[in-house]
Amino acid sequence: MSDSRSLWTFQDAIEHLIDTSRGTGGGTDERRIARRAVLAAYREFPLRDDWGYFKRRGQFITEASQSTGTIAYDHSGGDHERMLTLSGATWPDNARYGAVIIDNEHYLIEDRKSSTVATLRYDSNPGSDVASGTSYVYYRNVYPVPTDFRIGSQPLEFDQSGRPLSYVSPEDFLQLLSVNDSPQSWINAYTIRGVTDDYNTMAFELTPPPSDAMTFTYLYQADPRPLQMFGSSAEYSTGTISVSGTTVTGTGTTWEERMEGCVIRFPAAGSSTVPTGIYGVYDNDNPAAEYRIVTSVASTTSLTIDQALSGTYSGVKYTIGDPLDLDYHVMLDAFLAFSEWKYSRLLKEERQVINDKEASWAREFGKARAMDSRTPGEQKFALPRYHQFYAGDPM
Repeated sequence: MSDSRSLWTFQDAIEHLIDTSRGTGGGTDERRIARRAVLAAYREFPLRDDWGYFKRRGQFITEASQSTGTIAYDHSGGDHERMLTLSGATWPDNARYGAVIIDNEHYLIEDRKSSTVATLRYDSNPGSDVASGTSYVYYRNVYPVPTDFRIGSQPLEFDQSGRPLSYVSPEDFLQLLSVNDSPQSWINAYTIRGVTDDYNTMAFELTPPPSDAMTFTYLYQADPRPLQMFGSSAEYSTGTISVSGTTVTGTGTTWEERMEGCVIRFPAAGSSTVPTGIYGVYDNDNPAAEYRIVTSVASTTSLTIDQALSGTYSGVKYTIGDPLDLDYHVMLDAFLAFSEWKYSRLLKEERQVINDKEASWAREFGKARAMDSRTPGEQKFALPRYHQFYAGDPM
């Protein structure tokens, strides 16, 4: 990364609230409320506008349908309830997102137990045994979105008539699927819905079910990287570190994989206290000399950073904390003002103070929205013909 010193962390945002509210910084309740305000603002801020920074590219590749081999279904009393055994082929690794057609009826797979055994859902099964040697068709039309997915755009793909895929509501989707119920080499509609038994997970669902492997690309509005706590603190600073190249070795540390992507701060020469952000913290004004990003955690005492450091560090204190996943050039001031307003309300400050914070947030939000516009004033070049086709204009 070009300049990690510009990164703000979860801890920095908490300290900012304490400073701007003239708090003492020493009270547990004060820090807990500040933390709550930052988290509330961080969760809501991306929803306040269609921010360019949160537009991410997603992609999924469909799995081909299969009908190789035969199946037998044991409704009850076998090694598993509602057990579907496949002979002469294997179930795909992601079979739990798929379905099988048996005697023209569609049944949803609950789980893949092994390469040849799957189970059907309690509310989607034949209801009685099915003899071995029965033919079947397996397909998958459910494709989970990334974990940071919030709102998706139209997949950049076309149906068999050359038209962009249509989004339909989950209710209308079921009606379409009842008509387009056999796997095809083309798709004409999709919906986005929650995945059964995968909590807080959304997925694309396609109709007709795909018979071939096809690649679908789309844009989506993402949620920011979640902010973590390390015990009762927004930063981890247990033990000491020494650095060689991009390898950081800890003494007395218990590092975890979840620290990947976190900011690690290194102290100024001669410092005997933990490094802080550029503004310091209550009772410890010790701005870090260097910041880097943790790219991997090999063990509880070894991690790798994104770039080698300028200074030399041996047996020194450090901090590890989550960065704020924001476009600092555009969003930071607005986000901090939003956090201040949330904090003021949680503290139940005087009405005039809360109103002033809200007005300040509104001003900063307006400036951020203006700066977030990165499109040119006019189109300088003619778009290619495929864009005209995609937009539905005459060729």
